[in-house]
Amino acid sequence: MSGRRTGMVGGVIVAALMMAGCSAPVQEQAATAAPAPGAPVVKLAVSLNAAMVRIVDHAAHDLWEIEQTGKQPKTEDDWEDVEHHATQVLASGATIRLEGTGVHDREWVTDEKWQAAAKAMTDAGVAALKAAEARDFDGVVAANGQLAESCESCHTQFKPSLPSEGILHKHRH
Repeated sequence: MSGRRTGMVGGVIVAALMMAGCSAPVQEQAATAAPAPGAPVVKLAVSLNAAMVRIVDHAAHDLWEIEQTGKQPKTEDDWEDVEHHATQVLASGATIRLEGTGVHDREWVTDEKWQAAAKAMTDAGVAALKAAEARDFDGVVAANGQLAESCESCHTQFKPSLPSEGILHKHRH
């Protein structure tokens, strides 16, 4: 992984984790649209769709691709890449709980089903990270299944037509 890409990925993860730390727990946030008095209002500077396409899609596809013939991680660098992508997925689960700039973002983040889907994404990312740290290929494959299920259930409910906002996923691998 290039130094520039590593730095950019690290910055995204740190920012996502910092934003997640400032947001309310899932149950509280889903129940109330407005923050508690005096609480900071944390919003994404982009739409949820942009965050999903530009962060989640790439990380998820990199995780799923290791299941293809000849793509299984073999070296420490390969496994570290899997760890990075799993961390992006789990951090994105927290990130998409925040309102962004999109037309439907407020509606989505206040919906309990959206919050459950975001938690499912985080859970899949955590499972993938633990498996990658243990160098457990079968565990990563199982986590990939969880991730696919969380993505499909969310897209079915919240984003059935692709692409939205004119943002296309262009995976270059």
